[in-house]
Amino acid sequence: MKRIFKYTLIALSLVFASCQDWSMNQLEEHFGKEETTIQDVRTISYTLTSADYTAIVNNAENQSIALSLEADSVAYKKLMLVDSLKYFESDSVAAYYLPAFIANKFSYLDAGSNVKIAFQMHNPAPEYMTLMEHIETFNVSDEAYTYVWGNNVDVPYLTPATEGKLLDMVQKSYTGTLADGVYAIQYDYSTAEPAFATADEKITLSHDDYVALAKYVSDNKNSKYFEKKDKKHEIDYYLGSNSKQNYINSDYATWRKKYDPEKLYSALSDEELQALHAERLVEGFTQVVLPTYFPNPRMGVYTISFLMGEDQSNLTRESLTFMYAGEYKCTACSFTDEEATVVTPSIDTTSVGSRAELFLVANGQIEFFTAEGVTPLVLTPADYQLLGVEVLDRPERIIPKLLKNKFPFASFGTTYLVVYRNASKVLAAGRYSFNGTDWNVIKDSKQKISTFLHTGSEWSASTAVYLAESFANQSQGDFTIQNVLLTGPLSYVWQPTAIYGMKASAYVGGANNQSEAWVVSPYVDLLEASKPVLVFEQARKYGVDFLAECFVMVSVNYEGDVTECDWVHIPFNQDENGNYIVPDGSSWDFMSTGNLDLSAFAGQKITIGFKYTSSSAGSATWEFKNLAVKEFK
Repeated sequence: MKRIFKYTLIALSLVFASCQDWSMNQLEEHFGKEETTIQDVRTISYTLTSADYTAIVNNAENQSIALSLEADSVAYKKLMLVDSLKYFESDSVAAYYLPAFIANKFSYLDAGSNVKIAFQMHNPAPEYMTLMEHIETFNVSDEAYTYVWGNNVDVPYLTPATEGKLLDMVQKSYTGTLADGVYAIQYDYSTAEPAFATADEKITLSHDDYVALAKYVSDNKNSKYFEKKDKKHEIDYYLGSNSKQNYINSDYATWRKKYDPEKLYSALSDEELQALHAERLVEGFTQVVLPTYFPNPRMGVYTISFLMGEDQSNLTRESLTFMYAGEYKCTACSFTDEEATVVTPSIDTTSVGSRAELFLVANGQIEFFTAEGVTPLVLTPADYQLLGVEVLDRPERIIPKLLKNKFPFASFGTTYLVVYRNASKVLAAGRYSFNGTDWNVIKDSKQKISTFLHTGSEWSASTAVYLAESFANQSQGDFTIQNVLLTGPLSYVWQPTAIYGMKASAYVGGANNQSEAWVVSPYVDLLEASKPVLVFEQARKYGVDFLAECFVMVSVNYEGDVTECDWVHIPFNQDENGNYIVPDGSSWDFMSTGNLDLSAFAGQKITIGFKYTSSSAGSATWEFKNLAVKEFK
């Protein structure tokens, strides 16, 4: 249908009057009598301000809605709270009150317009955050470290070799002395092992040691590992201890033949069985021999020498060597005729600093505080020193900078429960999450975006719409254009148009040109999506093979450059005959893509790319508009 705009009609009447005598009636007859006014149809993105929440509450229509929703003015009272809280209780509540605000704020928009409103919605804190309302500071005493190092070792800090004993140390030192609650437990830590005179102890197994080893097996292992010789002496075939003749038996043929209750030996070669034998002796020596000789060991080297052979007539002296640094670790763990030596380097003990962990005390039990989805992080004196402050009076501004410095390679969604000293010099906690670019505090409210459509009579909420863009009036919204390859006279491929939405063509100067150009969407948050779909209208003509030249793509790791991320091709739908549902290129008529399935990306944050390619052999003209990413219904 032909349309005449008023201002166009006036201009044309002046032009034609100079050539020939055209009356207004004749002009209307020539161009058609229908007269339309300019329609203001747009897609607008808007974020509510503090003043907007006040305006929403004071809106007379909203107050009437609230009074009609619930008895006893409950809904009305909740509406009044929106002004002070600056968030809505839920997205459904927002859907009640935002239409009146939009109608007033954007009264100039006509039917078909979309307004995407970003607002704050209540984000209830998890239950564990109530525990964070009162956090105590607790410093580990010097005496507690003796549970790690022994009474005769003065090392008041943990090290890489002993840090795994922190919980055990706290439990043994303070069980029953701490009231129930949450504690930020401070302790000293060194990145280097302590440097002091080391032990260099050598043990030769005695008769009593062989007896003790056999008893360990008798008390803890299968009885069928034993050969009884008399009432006092036994040979075990788990450690190989011959407590009558005082040697370690290595007659592996006998082990396999008579003393293999778990059917393990028969599957091993002599070399493999010897390696297993060595592992078991490490167990026996660390559980029985070393604690007997050294109840309070100091750091150093401990070598155990023993006789070993297939029988008493064929014995050799062997040894295993251990290093003690909080616990025994075998450093020479295969049988050898020569004793191994371990050199402990001189270490600068000035590398000692403070660390902290979050503990929960409940019913006298002490354990690390854990919560699903977050990692506790207690700020240490070193953190405050780095920040140049003693307290954090503006944590929401300072902590994100600290986290960015501490975790430069954090992944999307990483969340820390940060414990810090606030302006009142008491411990407080807040949750901070990484969105792929920045760290942000998780507040009592979170941003929600809802799309409202002007139906002609009212503004209606389009539920579960994650992205909407009409590309009307030569607007590309928040979409961006990236040119990867332009050849010949090309200076661009994609452009926003007034009528056809986004349009791409590489036909310039009467010739086709090779190109690659993209239209890229803003980030689309599908974290709460279940079965999202993409739908848009498209038209096309020309080109060689549309399906091999124009593509819809999705990325989950796009960071600003289409060439430096991974893309997944989203194919167009097919009909029952297997034909792709795309324009056949015979006209400029737009057709809908139908719902393109994005359910594979539910729970993620994505970017959508429209990839256009062309060659000297052909270049299509591709147009698309009225795009939406929404929940499938």
